[in-house]
Amino acid sequence: MVDKGVNKIKLAYLISSAEIGGAEKMFLVLGQSLQKKGFDVRFFLIRGKGKFSRELRQAGLETEVTDFRKGIGETSRFFKSMAVYKPDILHTVLFWANIIGRVTGRILKLPVIICSQRSTDPWRKWYHWLLDRLTAYYCHAIVSNSYAGKKVLEKKGILPQEGIYVIPNGLEVRQVKPWSKGSLGLEPEEMAIVTVGNLRPAKGHSFLLLAAAEVLKQRPQVKFIIVGEGPLEKELKKQAVDLNIATRVQFMGFQKEPSGIVAAGEIFVLPSLWEGCPVALLEAMSLGKPCVATSVGDIPMIIKSGVDGLLVAPGKPGELARALLELLDDEKMRQNLGKQAYRKIKDFYSLEKMVDSYVKFYCSCLGLHQADSEGKIIN
Repeated sequence: MVDKGVNKIKLAYLISSAEIGGAEKMFLVLGQSLQKKGFDVRFFLIRGKGKFSRELRQAGLETEVTDFRKGIGETSRFFKSMAVYKPDILHTVLFWANIIGRVTGRILKLPVIICSQRSTDPWRKWYHWLLDRLTAYYCHAIVSNSYAGKKVLEKKGILPQEGIYVIPNGLEVRQVKPWSKGSLGLEPEEMAIVTVGNLRPAKGHSFLLLAAAEVLKQRPQVKFIIVGEGPLEKELKKQAVDLNIATRVQFMGFQKEPSGIVAAGEIFVLPSLWEGCPVALLEAMSLGKPCVATSVGDIPMIIKSGVDGLLVAPGKPGELARALLELLDDEKMRQNLGKQAYRKIKDFYSLEKMVDSYVKFYCSCLGLHQADSEGKIIN
C-alpha cells in the first residue's frame, strides 16, 4: 500500500504509437481530464514523433518521446526518464508498450503497473501470446475497454479472471457543426454514408467498398466518404477504381476533427472485422447518427439491432449493402435510430463515467480509498 499523505498521484502513460487512433484519442482525453482533477500526468511515447505527440503537447500534457527502433541510446534515455519520474502508477497502452512497461516497471520497482487490452487482437501470432503470458505477472492488473477483449485474455490464460477489469470507453456528448454538403462535393439532394478509421485490415474497408458497389447500382447518387489514413490507402483506392465507383468514393485522409464530417452524413457505417469498444462508433452515435456496424467485439453490447442501430455480420458485403439500402430508403427509421443512439451514449458511455471509473480503479490499485477533488491521495 502506498501512503503519500496529500501528494498528487503521479501517473505515467506508456504508449507504443506515434499516430492517432481510437486508443490514442481516449487516453489523450483521459489524461486531460485527470490533469484537470489535479493528477500529475505524464506521457511516454516509444515510437517517435508524430501526430499523437503533437496533439498531447497542444493539449498541455507533458510528453517525452523516444524511439526504440533507433537502438540502445533511445532505450537508455527512456529508462532514465522513467526512473527520474518514478510514477506511482505506470499504465501501458498497446502490445509493445505492455511488454516494455512490465519489464521496466519490474526493474524500477514501481508501486503499480497496469496494462491495457484495447481490442481482441486476432492479428497476434503464437509468439505474441507467449511473450504476453511470460510477462503478464509483472503487472498488477489489466484493463480492457471491452468485455470481448477480457474474454480473449481469459481464454489465452494471460491473467486470472480477477486480475482483468473492464472500463468501457466514454466521450463527451457535444454539439457539432456539420460540414456543408458543398464542402463534401455533394449536391443538396445527394446523401452521404461516412466511415472513420485507420486504413488497416481490422477496419474492413475492402468489404465496405464491395458493399458500396452494390448500393450504387440502385442508388447512384449516394456518396461514400472514408476518413482516415493508413497502409492500405493505395490498395483501397485501386479497388474503388476496379469496381468503377471511384467517383462516388471520397478518401479524405486524416482529419483532426472528423465529427463535422460524420454530422454532415446521413448514415455512419463501421465495417470492422474486429474491435474492442470502438471510439468512432460511439462518437457517431453521440451525434445522433443512424449507424450500421458489424457484430464484433463489444459492438453488440453497444448497439441493439433495430433499436439504436443496425448490426450485420463481418466480412459480408451483401448483408452490409442491404442494411445500408434499408436505411437510405427509410427516413423515419434513420431518425428513430439516431435518437436512440444519442440516448444510449448519453446514458451509458459518458466521459464523466469513464473518468470516474479510472479514478476509483487507480486509487484501489494503490490501496487508497479515494482521491479528493484535486486528485490528491486521501488514505
